[in-house]
Amino acid sequence: MMKRKHRKLALMTALAGMLLTNSAVLAAPAEGTSEFELDTVVVTATKTEKSIKDVPASVSVITADDLAKANFKTLDQALHYVPGMYIKESQGMMGTKISLRGMTQSQVLVLMDGIPLNNGYSGGTNWGNIPIALIDRVEVIKGSFSSLYGTNAMGGVINIITKKDVKTQTIIKGGFGGNGTTTSSFFTSGQAENKKFQYVLSYDYRDVDGHANQPEQLPGGVRYGKFATKNENSGIKLMYDFSEGERLSLLRTESNYTYGYYEGGKDKGQRKLELTGITYEKKLDDTKELKIHLGEQNYKNYWQIANGNGPNPNPVKTKEADISLNWAINTKNLLTFGVATKEDKGSQYNKTGQLTATATTKTNAVYLQDEITMNPKSTLYLGARYDEWKTSNTVKNGQAIADRSISNVSPKASFHYKADDKVTLYASAGKAFNSPTIMNVAFDYKDLQANSDLQPEEMTSYEIGAYLSTGPKTTTKLALFKNNVNLIYQGANRWQQGDAEIRGFEVEVNQKFSPELTGFINYTYNDAKFTNNPNGYTGNRVPTVPMDTLTFGCTYAKDKWTTNLLGRYIGTAYENEKNTYGFMSHFVADVKLNYAMSKNTSLALAVDNVFDRKYYQRVDTFNIYAPGRVAYLELTQKF
Repeated sequence: MMKRKHRKLALMTALAGMLLTNSAVLAAPAEGTSEFELDTVVVTATKTEKSIKDVPASVSVITADDLAKANFKTLDQALHYVPGMYIKESQGMMGTKISLRGMTQSQVLVLMDGIPLNNGYSGGTNWGNIPIALIDRVEVIKGSFSSLYGTNAMGGVINIITKKDVKTQTIIKGGFGGNGTTTSSFFTSGQAENKKFQYVLSYDYRDVDGHANQPEQLPGGVRYGKFATKNENSGIKLMYDFSEGERLSLLRTESNYTYGYYEGGKDKGQRKLELTGITYEKKLDDTKELKIHLGEQNYKNYWQIANGNGPNPNPVKTKEADISLNWAINTKNLLTFGVATKEDKGSQYNKTGQLTATATTKTNAVYLQDEITMNPKSTLYLGARYDEWKTSNTVKNGQAIADRSISNVSPKASFHYKADDKVTLYASAGKAFNSPTIMNVAFDYKDLQANSDLQPEEMTSYEIGAYLSTGPKTTTKLALFKNNVNLIYQGANRWQQGDAEIRGFEVEVNQKFSPELTGFINYTYNDAKFTNNPNGYTGNRVPTVPMDTLTFGCTYAKDKWTTNLLGRYIGTAYENEKNTYGFMSHFVADVKLNYAMSKNTSLALAVDNVFDRKYYQRVDTFNIYAPGRVAYLELTQKF
């Protein structure tokens, strides 16, 4: 069986190598350049603007153009193809779950224009509630970044950067496809004559009747029906430039997600989110730049009915603020320091509307990083962050739970070495932490009990990596990582803690064969095992972490035609600490063909799961299958 698995993996690797051409997800080199995306400027890894080749971390960038090339309706679908990323396609209120190098959704910080999107209830992010039309690019930074960003950034940071410096345009899209899918979207942007004021507006709607995700009848004659969903997202961004280097931005999004898939209406739910963010940036002088982020996310409706039980509403509100200053104190030292605060406040109700639990958590922090230019080729980064996490007003079933206060220091050191124009190397080591969520310590969920004694997760991480230009149109990224982590995980009936070791490597190759044909391939090996499990499962694999993932893609564009092909292989991932059940390994391929009918009009045909592979989205006492082959047709009109 093992030999068959490796033969299958080798075959897919060979196939991907034959198709090797530039990433549909990772930015491609411009014609005539010898390096892939090394001139792409990113800001998340160091909180300063730098080219990817100058960042001491493994970085992936998804652009708006990348999102348009493929049939991505939600951002998590694009994250499938980021090295080290595993997307668990789930159903119901919890939605899609992500894993980055073995770190779960609450251990990966998600930002939109610097505003945290991790909800205060479970620490996860609801990807279907992000207006994709607003996105300019997405920066995925892998590794420990608690030294800059604190809790949730233990495993990495995904920063969604919305559009800015826009041009006047309007885009209308409409489409339909299999499983009763209908979509429509509207996007418009513009600016005042003096170019000081700019605006972006977006709206998208998606309605899916669903697929028969439980074809086998369960004991007792129970059968799941079609998983139907509705997503409605709207967004507005306003920007005003007081002067050169001084900008005030306002971001507001509203999202409404509803689902239902159990026959007789016994399983359904709603998640309604309002997000508001204010960003102020000012270049004080040639050596100093000030940034202020203020944000609030409000889950006004967050409820579900499962197996006839519910709705159990869980409204939660998060407020946050971050003030930072970049200061080049001399030619060799660039300081980044700041203060931050975040408050999560949530409530839980039973199905009769009675309040059963409340909780508030608050984190205050201060951080400092020094970027030290040792010589023209070598740069050293030293940083640390102090966080104080507190709980208050925690009441469960009428009984008050004592307030808690825990402080933590997260240091990190990184070294970057530029050997020449073709080879750059980096190494980093640090400590990180992640505080428990309200769900962990106060709110019960079905048969999963809260644990008010949980301590913050802690991790020690190590990484070495390289960016290589291995040919005039070929680039390679390599990374080896090891994490020792005390993690919070889902036990048999309550949240528990155990120790684990996560080690692995990533290899990514981008290739440009011609102006028309480009592509990528990447492979991640991720060995995540318990080193100390309180229930006796030491040595078992950590749940929801596949050992092998392989993705590849190619884009061919000539004249009026653009063809995009993506493929992904996901190895088996267990769903429990016993390692008795899990998701089967599977390979899925998607294709999209776009025809430009005119300069402003295009027609696209997309087919997801081309080979109609059968694989699970959920594994438990019963199995839920993912959609089979689905075709989708979309018309785009620009004005």
